[in-house]
Amino acid sequence: NNSIAVFPNPATDEVFIRFSGNQAKNTLLELSNSLGQIVYRAQLPKNHREFSFSAKNFPSGVYFLTIKNNETTIQKKLSILK
Repeated sequence: NNSIAVFPNPATDEVFIRFSGNQAKNTLLELSNSLGQIVYRAQLPKNHREFSFSAKNFPSGVYFLTIKNNETTIQKKLSILK
């Protein structure tokens, strides 16, 4: 089973997501704020190992990163500090 690392946490500028193995399926990434509102969404390509996005435009706070494909949904807590 593939593991997922989200770093740095807390983040200030850039957030990196690293997968322990290639994701054979298309994967959807969603970032939600503490109110449950989706503030960022990205479709990741097949066979990726790392993805990054900018956290510069998000206010400080606790966010939840949801990574899902047809088989699995994984949620990680992410703090953004300015």
